[in-house]
Amino acid sequence: MKRNTSLSDSDLFIIYAIGFFIGLLLIVTGFWRYLVVQKLKNTPLSKVSSASVGLVALAGRARLYQPQLSPVSGVPCAFWRIFVSYYKSGKNGGWEGFYNAASKLPLSLEDETGRIPVLPEGATIEIPSNLSFEGTLSEQGLVIKKPASMDPRVLKFIESLDEKTKETFARYHEENIMLNEYVIHENDPLFVLGSALPAVGVAGLADETLVVRQGSSDSTMYISESSEAAFMNTMSGHMYIQIIAGLALSGICLYLFLSTGGN
Repeated sequence: MKRNTSLSDSDLFIIYAIGFFIGLLLIVTGFWRYLVVQKLKNTPLSKVSSASVGLVALAGRARLYQPQLSPVSGVPCAFWRIFVSYYKSGKNGGWEGFYNAASKLPLSLEDETGRIPVLPEGATIEIPSNLSFEGTLSEQGLVIKKPASMDPRVLKFIESLDEKTKETFARYHEENIMLNEYVIHENDPLFVLGSALPAVGVAGLADETLVVRQGSSDSTMYISESSEAAFMNTMSGHMYIQIIAGLALSGICLYLFLSTGGN
């Protein structure tokens, strides 16, 4: 393998070390998904009416527990999430996130036996992006001015944020920005894996017996718009890809690191 003469040995050491630790991170993430898959296999799908305290897997339809609107598109929804990134140019460029926000209001899961509230805070949310917006936040050009190309709904959303958050967006006003809005609509398919716990003391849920949320002893909490089988297939697929890719990347980088050190 011909070495890139534009890079010093110390540069190569750093690159190989970064690649090695990225590989380890992929392996750890893959095994974490493996543990979730095993928990799901050991947690039979329950009906809402028979759910008891402890880890539960439930499938049904999403229902609004409290009325809310998605912050950009303004549609009624049971849950929303916003993720914003900017395009970083250069050799190691790509889309890099800088803002992430999600609804903290409860939603409901309903099956043919009843409804149960679900608290999304702390959950891993596996839902597709409903809307994607891309553009600049301010006018561009020194001589020939080009107006901001971002959708007015995004600009209005940013204006509704607190001053500190608006300052964060202002740092990227000259960059190409992408905002993705994720929404769970009422009546969307819903799968939840989390802890069913007494609703006593949970604000706004005084009339409920149980609520599904992230537990303190078991932090497993997943919300997905897919069925149990589809969720399992997705998790298993990602698990194998991450473990195999992590082993390959770490092994190659370790070999190159040792080979470079031996020259």
